[in-house]
Amino acid sequence: MLKEKKVTALLGSTRGSKTVTESIADYLRQNFKNAEINLIQYRAHQIFQNEKEISNLIEDLKDSEVFLIVSPVYVHSLPYPIVYLMERIENLTNKKFWGNKFMAAVIHNGYPKDIQRKSSKEICYNFSKKMGCNWLGAIGFGGSPLIAGKPLEEVGWFTKNMRKSLDEFSKNIINKSKISSKAKKYERKHFPSIPLHILKFIMNILNKKKAKENGINLYAQPY
Repeated sequence: MLKEKKVTALLGSTRGSKTVTESIADYLRQNFKNAEINLIQYRAHQIFQNEKEISNLIEDLKDSEVFLIVSPVYVHSLPYPIVYLMERIENLTNKKFWGNKFMAAVIHNGYPKDIQRKSSKEICYNFSKKMGCNWLGAIGFGGSPLIAGKPLEEVGWFTKNMRKSLDEFSKNIINKSKISSKAKKYERKHFPSIPLHILKFIMNILNKKKAKENGINLYAQPY
């Protein structure tokens, strides 16, 4: 009997299931499914304080060829639950465990420039290097709040290049090859840099819309 091919993914969003992180993971899952690879996912914030779930994560990693991080950026870094789990994984495994495995990452946030995502990518790379794992690379996308947890196909034109990049990224993961220049080309085209004053205008509109939905008065002066 052939052994099931698996990719184990650690998702960094600390919100519910309708997040951009989930949207990206769902898109990748379908690509892997088409290649008869099963994507096993764990939500970091749900398991980082649960030793049994951490043990389950280690067991799935043991049977996986690829460890995948999919995460938003929180204050120019990865969310704490992911960083904590990296530290726990380091304590519970060794270089022999990681010697024949591969690692990659998808990082997203609201800002268009990749410099906002650079430190999170570097954390993933440094973890891979420290554990002796084969690093395949990372891609990242800006403007993620515009996706609002919807399936990427439903968002339409805005995720066109993002999906093309993820398609290439998936092929690289499936073939266990370095993230290609083609994947990075579409990554750069996804959300081109826009002037700061326009970005501020857009972000203010989105923040006001979100505040209204949650019954928050941004102009209240209670004191």
